[in-house]
Amino acid sequence: MKLDWRRLSTPGYPVRVLALFLLMAAALMSGLQQKGFWGAHGESRRAEVARELVSHDRWLVPTLLDEPFITKPPLAYWTMAASMRVFGISELAARVPAMLSVLLALLLVADAGRRLGGLEHGVRAASAFLALPLVLGMGQQAETEAQLLFWITLGLWAWLGLESRSGQWPRRMLLAVALCGGFMVKGPLIWIFLLPAFAVGEFWSTPRLSWRDFLLWVVFALLLVLPWFLLVAQRVPGALDVWLGESVARVSDPDFSVHREPFWYYLPNLVVFLPWLPLLAVAWPPGQRLRQQRTHAWRALLPALLLPLLILSLASSKRAHYLLGLAPVVALLVADSGPWSLVAGWRRHGLWITRTVLVLVPLALMAVIVRLDGLQALPWAILLLSVALFAARTARLLPDGALVVALCYILAGQTLLPTIDAYRNPGPFYLDAGQRVSASSEPGLPVLNWKNDRYSASFQLRRPVRPVATEEALREAAPEGAWLLMQAKDAPALPGSWQRIHAQEFQDPLLPGRQRTWWLVRWSPQSPDTTSSRNDDE
Repeated sequence: MKLDWRRLSTPGYPVRVLALFLLMAAALMSGLQQKGFWGAHGESRRAEVARELVSHDRWLVPTLLDEPFITKPPLAYWTMAASMRVFGISELAARVPAMLSVLLALLLVADAGRRLGGLEHGVRAASAFLALPLVLGMGQQAETEAQLLFWITLGLWAWLGLESRSGQWPRRMLLAVALCGGFMVKGPLIWIFLLPAFAVGEFWSTPRLSWRDFLLWVVFALLLVLPWFLLVAQRVPGALDVWLGESVARVSDPDFSVHREPFWYYLPNLVVFLPWLPLLAVAWPPGQRLRQQRTHAWRALLPALLLPLLILSLASSKRAHYLLGLAPVVALLVADSGPWSLVAGWRRHGLWITRTVLVLVPLALMAVIVRLDGLQALPWAILLLSVALFAARTARLLPDGALVVALCYILAGQTLLPTIDAYRNPGPFYLDAGQRVSASSEPGLPVLNWKNDRYSASFQLRRPVRPVATEEALREAAPEGAWLLMQAKDAPALPGSWQRIHAQEFQDPLLPGRQRTWWLVRWSPQSPDTTSSRNDDE
């Protein structure tokens, strides 16, 4: 039976959204169960905080390397730790909350689109949301951004669903919960994404909020947010300074140096919203007469897109993935009926270009897959080619775009991701090194990371592995000696005397001849002029 993506539209809205939900779930899960942290600073740090919550069973004050870690509120760490309680301590368990957050956000975007413009609008919005690589990429990482995306989407969904300034109290309570939940994930960043848009939208589009909603928000904040901050402030000296530094200095202090970027930093980074970004430019052509419903939708959504972008640009600290919070607004704008009626007018003249791109992108990926894995990738390549050719026969850009992007992620997760992981992930070495340290005659010596990634070793060894990068720090952290995890290239800078206990090489399949060699070293601060390279494996 020939697959016809267009037939998914005939059973109705729930079936189409369910198909997109399952497609996104498959794309997020593909290959992720075997992907390590690759030494990533952000992912491994947050996963290690969650692991220590589970290991120490102390949930009030998160710790990192057994030291209080309160730069961010704890909700993201709590959800990761809860996932580890259910699924065990692993990289996949740390990423489950991010995946669930993105999947739930997809359903909220679909329903928000349905309320704005009908069933077809909802499916288009969900398709556009799924086809954003930024959404899929962050949904596969143990970071806070995906969870913040869920709370932003929940708040936007609740606000857009309000029809007047009275009634609909469940939705109003969800709006207050969203503002509080997002704050407990990443501080006041959610207010930047939602509150300015709400303020402008109240005057420019349909009035939805009243003073009772503000009071409800305050009550929920007192119940859900304030208790944790008060309890931690009593237990951790200097906690208030940490919070002010993260929430105020990061935004307004011109001398704040962490991730400091120029004002125009986000403009070139808007490419993260490809392939739909160009459609926003033609979605509302000048002089076009719009329906009243669509006018209200645009007046509500445009502030939610432009005002957060402006405020983020004014902040001192900038990161490209901070734009993830704009993804639901972009999806809802792209799904509007304006650009698609415009597209329908030039199908005969220009739509073949889009069709060609939908074919060439997966074909390029297919060529890489075949080169890497040979005949083992042939069945996947044939499937990919079939779907790409099918996509070229239809003019439904959004569903086809979602299908092609998700399928690329699925196939990359089964082929490219394990191939890259085999070189970049030091997890197997860390696990082996941890077993050797435990089985040695000196398991109580500290384990240190010499000029390497900062936290993934702690996560794998299930014990604090402190990073050291200078001779002074090394001698201070281990006056009696230590086990060192290091790369061979860093050995010349190692002071004192040392003995190589174990070595493991990782070859880069993309660049033949390139390799990483990891060492487990027994280091002693004495005899700085003598070294040993004996390997107990030999």
